[in-house]
Amino acid sequence: MNVARLTAALVVIAAAVAIAAPAQAAEYVVESCRDAAGNELSTAAWIPAGDPDRRFDTCAEGGALGIVAAPSDTTPRVAISGYRFDVPRGATLVEYEAWLAAKVRNGTPFAWYMAGLGQGDELAVPTTLAGCFEMEWHCSEGDFAVPLSAANEIAQPVDEGGLALLIACASPVGLPCVPGADPPARTSLFRSVVTLDDPSDPAIGSLGGTLLGGGPASGVRTLTATVTDEGSGVATVELLVDGAVAAARQADGTCVEPYVVADPCAGIFPATFSVDTTQLAQGAHTVALRASDGAGNVSQSAPVGIVVDNPAPAPPPVVVVPGPAPPPPPIVIVEEPSRQEDPPDPPPVTVQLRAPDEVEVPTREPVTGQVVASDGTPRAGVALRFERRPYGTRSWRRWRGGTASGPDGRFVVPAPRESTEVRVVAEDVRAEPARIRFVRPLEVTIAASDARLRNGQELTLGGRVRHTGGTEDLTVLVQSFVRGRWRTVDSTESGQRGRVRWSYRFENTSRTARYRFRFVVRSGPGLPWKRTVSDVVSVVVAGG
Repeated sequence: MNVARLTAALVVIAAAVAIAAPAQAAEYVVESCRDAAGNELSTAAWIPAGDPDRRFDTCAEGGALGIVAAPSDTTPRVAISGYRFDVPRGATLVEYEAWLAAKVRNGTPFAWYMAGLGQGDELAVPTTLAGCFEMEWHCSEGDFAVPLSAANEIAQPVDEGGLALLIACASPVGLPCVPGADPPARTSLFRSVVTLDDPSDPAIGSLGGTLLGGGPASGVRTLTATVTDEGSGVATVELLVDGAVAAARQADGTCVEPYVVADPCAGIFPATFSVDTTQLAQGAHTVALRASDGAGNVSQSAPVGIVVDNPAPAPPPVVVVPGPAPPPPPIVIVEEPSRQEDPPDPPPVTVQLRAPDEVEVPTREPVTGQVVASDGTPRAGVALRFERRPYGTRSWRRWRGGTASGPDGRFVVPAPRESTEVRVVAEDVRAEPARIRFVRPLEVTIAASDARLRNGQELTLGGRVRHTGGTEDLTVLVQSFVRGRWRTVDSTESGQRGRVRWSYRFENTSRTARYRFRFVVRSGPGLPWKRTVSDVVSVVVAGG
């Protein structure tokens, strides 16, 4: 537990509490200036705005994005300079983490400098800000000397719009700001981690190319399509032949994690694939395209049938070289009992298993799939087995016995009541297993060991992460409501049956204060759940 970080964050807290709604399912993260280990990152996601003489970018040298006001910057109700984080079309801002320091010295109570991180699409005097934003003669937030200090860390959900790092002069009555020092205001952003939600799947345009020109296909043909995506952009386009990946095209440039721009991948991705039909068996096949975006959304085109008909290769020419005839070999007669050779093994049968990609549970509707041959015709009587595994694990285990496809090739998949991944495996024919993600929304509970404590006593928060389907070791953030926003003060992991336990001893509460806490489970790679927030618990601690 980071006690120093928690002690610095837990202060006397205002009474009102607002809980952010859970984010949408497909989230991606944009990092700037430096990563968690302190390695430099691009600041391309932050767009300069305002007076260029007042801002600087030294992140490439281990510094910060920053703004410094001059004593002459006194115009009221104006943002002096800064940087904007613009949210791309099709995406929404979910939350941000920032490592920020700010300092302000005011000379009058009627107008004051604001310095730090604000919310909004434009560089303007914000309504909310992280840093120095209220009327104070002297304000100092964070540590300019230690960039990744716990005192600099801020985590906060965001309702809408973008972000802005800025210095402004706020004045309700229109009077100019009066500097209390030189410089009167400065702020530095050492690292930012912005979470964006991209709810839409990539859109795959009509398939074209010489492969679909009509009639049988032979030789090398092309398959083309234009894929578009708003938000994170198109990351990968795959060519599927008979349901299996045959080739892939990936976006380049900034479409590499960690993402450093808000729209990291291609908004428009023209994809062209060359298909060598001589590598395919003669007869019917299906082709399709599958696309994924930078947030992990996936879409697939409907399969299109083709017929491969390549001419048989010409036999090699026969070359006759004249020469003396060799003597005839001796004739040897060997009598053997006649025998009949075994016929060759038949070629393996290839089929496709079709099933939905994701199902929300519990569900009253049957979950069905279908077995089809390579030409799309149903296959009856194919033996199938079911296997499952919790999310975040690798081992598959047999589950619920098996079944066989019916006359129309269809089969029913048993639906679990909790979140789990299920795959359908063909027993006696060759086929790529079908995977189905069963997802039940998480529920996170929280309870405090005591509602009232004294300084020096220990608080224990307990709870459960429900509907994980056996997934353990989920990261659970412990957040407290501090100075008008939620801050992450520590983290823990869920244990068996999703149990969560976290303790802290109050040692620096000098007067009676009310503290508010909540648990947050964030979405992560390989996990299907949305960001989930618990209820809020309050604890009153008497000073001592």
